[in-house]
Amino acid sequence: MTNLELMDQIIAYRKNDNTFQRSIDERSEKMTFRFFDGPPFASGTPHYGHLLAGAIKDLIPRYMTMRGYQVKRKRGRDCHGLPVEKAVEKALWINGKRDIETKIWIESFVEKCRAYVNDTNEIWKWFIDHTARRADVENEYKTMDLEFMESVMYCFDKIYKNNLVYKGFKVQRYCPSCATPLANNEVAEGYEDKTDSAITVKFRLTPSKTQGEMMEKFEHTDDGSIKYTKAIIKNDKGEILQLFSTLHHKFTLPWGKVDKGENVETSLARELKEELGVEVKKITALWAFKQIMPLPMWSGMHHTFEVEVSGEIQNSEPTKHEKLVRVKVEPSENELGFQLVIENNIITETEEMLNQFTDLSFYLRNIPQQIGENGGGNVNFLAWTTTPWTLPSNMFLATGADIHYTMVYDFASKEYYILANNLLKKYYKNAEDYLVIRTFKGKELQGLHYEPLFDYITKSFTNRHFERSEKSPSTEIATSSSAPRNDHYLPKFFQILNADFVSIEDGTGIVHIAPTFGVEDFDAVAKLLWAQNALEWLFMPVNEYGEFDEQVYDYTGESVLNINKTIIERLKEERKLIKSESITHSYPHCRRCHTPLISKAMSSRFIKEQEMNASTRKAAETINFVPESVKNRFVNGLQQAPDWNIARNRYRGSPLPIWQNVDDENDRFSVGSLEEMYQLSRTGSKNIIKHILIRHEQTDYNVEYKHDSIWKTRLSTYGKQQAEHIKNQLKNLHIDKENLVIVVSPLERTRETILPFLQEIYTAKELTTSYQKYQEIQKAFQKLSSELKIVEYIQNTQNQHHFEIGKKLFVDFRITDSICPNFQDKIMPLKEPKYTRKDHLHNDKQGETYQQRRERNKEYLHFINQKYATHTIITVSHWWPLTCQKQCFREFDYFKEGTKHVPKNGEIGIFYRDTDRQKEVDLHKPYVDNYRFVKDGKTYKRVPEVMDCRFESGAMPFGQEHYLGE
Repeated sequence: MTNLELMDQIIAYRKNDNTFQRSIDERSEKMTFRFFDGPPFASGTPHYGHLLAGAIKDLIPRYMTMRGYQVKRKRGRDCHGLPVEKAVEKALWINGKRDIETKIWIESFVEKCRAYVNDTNEIWKWFIDHTARRADVENEYKTMDLEFMESVMYCFDKIYKNNLVYKGFKVQRYCPSCATPLANNEVAEGYEDKTDSAITVKFRLTPSKTQGEMMEKFEHTDDGSIKYTKAIIKNDKGEILQLFSTLHHKFTLPWGKVDKGENVETSLARELKEELGVEVKKITALWAFKQIMPLPMWSGMHHTFEVEVSGEIQNSEPTKHEKLVRVKVEPSENELGFQLVIENNIITETEEMLNQFTDLSFYLRNIPQQIGENGGGNVNFLAWTTTPWTLPSNMFLATGADIHYTMVYDFASKEYYILANNLLKKYYKNAEDYLVIRTFKGKELQGLHYEPLFDYITKSFTNRHFERSEKSPSTEIATSSSAPRNDHYLPKFFQILNADFVSIEDGTGIVHIAPTFGVEDFDAVAKLLWAQNALEWLFMPVNEYGEFDEQVYDYTGESVLNINKTIIERLKEERKLIKSESITHSYPHCRRCHTPLISKAMSSRFIKEQEMNASTRKAAETINFVPESVKNRFVNGLQQAPDWNIARNRYRGSPLPIWQNVDDENDRFSVGSLEEMYQLSRTGSKNIIKHILIRHEQTDYNVEYKHDSIWKTRLSTYGKQQAEHIKNQLKNLHIDKENLVIVVSPLERTRETILPFLQEIYTAKELTTSYQKYQEIQKAFQKLSSELKIVEYIQNTQNQHHFEIGKKLFVDFRITDSICPNFQDKIMPLKEPKYTRKDHLHNDKQGETYQQRRERNKEYLHFINQKYATHTIITVSHWWPLTCQKQCFREFDYFKEGTKHVPKNGEIGIFYRDTDRQKEVDLHKPYVDNYRFVKDGKTYKRVPEVMDCRFESGAMPFGQEHYLGE
């Protein structure tokens, strides 16, 4: 005998012996042990991981069972979320949300997901058996069960009504293939190595608003650099005149800006006369070069001259210059090769000379001479990025406020570049390739403007209009019908910001900011333009599939994940690319489809984790973790948890139970139960009917397991007591009498069951009249039964089956008990309905088949739903009819699963019927989206998202005991 054959024999023995169920039934409920087992995803076949974890988990319940505890182990399955959806996509040879919506359609896809889960049932049962695990797989619960989904809805509703859910606009990690944002914990599980192009690009400095105003008053170059003059004035000792600037707090050469209409020579003569009271005797041009000027920062073109003057030098503008001094230059062994002597003080420190005597240092180092007489080309900021596709959305550049930046002149390109001083060597191997013009901190660059690489933002905002909503004044919605507002934001774009996240670990120390596609980018810009107005100033050119829309018109429809090479080639052609390299780094991917994630600003719903975790952290401290070291990790995780993005733009999951006013998105509310949905839909979509199915209370025949499909048996004394309990249960349901329809079968025990409740809502006279009518209808039914014509009568759809015996009180032949004349007054062959297809539920020649029973109950439901739309319908019937009716709601296999659905005497089942689909209400998309509510005259529709499946799967272990809200 092989091991597999031996295993099969053991499994067969255990099943025949009912070993597992006996281990539960033979132990007292007074001594119970609960084991909460995290359920597996239904996203594929079992694997070794399930075997290992299952074996470990099985040890504890087994041990506690051997100690005499009753340990119920009802198995659960997580049937929602991207695991299932991606498995179905793979099976259908499709990829992503677009294929679902254009090739498969949502309803078909959702149903295929349901079928996929059901198709894996047998393999999971086989796996549980063959790994010798003890678990109740016959009565398992699933996240796609309606009751479980309602409990999830109930839980979310409680959180929502406690003001712990909000709609936020944030940058989130987003999967373009799945077309949905992901929570942080999902992102953390999907990191993979990825090779990207890392490029350095140049952004040309342009005049800021302040500099633009200056350009109207002073002469400037074509690129906006203000022209100004510097004068080297020596005495007969060779000492150079220096002025201490009150504005700049440093020593400078005599200087001045060139007024409109002046040339540089005329301007210099004027400035020297105004500032020093001297006349120019001789002027010799030395050089011109560009420099970033501080306080306020602007770009200037320096024209430097050697000047001979006549007259006594004096400080004619003491408010601008604190004092005039003569500086002597002497040779030195320091790195600059010179030292300065001023007022008998010797200055040798390089940093002091470069910063306090900037103009003089330029002169002495001969830097302008090396650049050339024309002063060089443009001034550019260098920025580094590993996401070239975000460059069309660039709005700002960021520098570190306290990081030292250097402006260099590049001999090869004949342009000026600005980058972090510590990163110069990454771009220049040889010091001879560049000249350091000056060094300054990032805070000195803040507010400078630059020219964007692309014109998409400029054109978009030039054509953009806004309309302010009366209901939400703080929100502006893009439209094409009102006055343009681009003047409010466009001038603020394309400038330098300071940000704390800028580092000098890599790149250039200057960060390209596209606030739509980066968390830190968004936060940095939000400080300047206000986060609450983000929809007004954000440029959002990427659709839900990760493709450029018409705003980036050159690349419309192109995936951002595939466009990097094209953008790099364009930048190279336009001479905006400085450097390109490849880097391999750990990058977040979708753990379901392995698509690289992007960051994208979008609206979503969030749970206030930190606010909720204030209490959960305390509870976590009381848990006995094994091993103990796990506790710190768990508690720390709670403390650091960000707000939970609960929404997913997908299909297979519990719906976000938020209904929103179709005319005002700020008017919304959550719903916590099917009952609430039903009540709200009664004046809205009117496509939900509430059914209350009641099996009659106990009779003597029930105790003896006898069959009665005629009229003999009545409620026992105990049954009548149960009927009083039914009355109280129905009263607790707060049923609206005017909205109520009650239907009983022609067998007296059903009317007796509901009689105590009828006495609460009808007068004695009404009940007497209705009973007289009931008896008349019973006689007709009994006559047909005695003549063995009742089956034929019910099958004929032309005959009357539904009879009114009171106001919204009816009797219906179709819901009578199973018609089996040969078994009348006899003990049923089976005390429990273990159905097989062979015996057709104990059919005899004069009785019914299962199919006939199902059809008459199906016809009854169809009739009653059409006739009493939006009502609450109470049906009081019997074992077989109610099981058939449940099957019409849920479509289970009658012969395999019928036993689970047989009601006990007096059992109340509540079902909600979707009249559009003629099936039980389904909370999955797209069905739940068809339920519209009307409240206070306003129409509400559900928001389109579903929940993160972890919201429900995390609570699944508790589902083995009961559902929330019960």
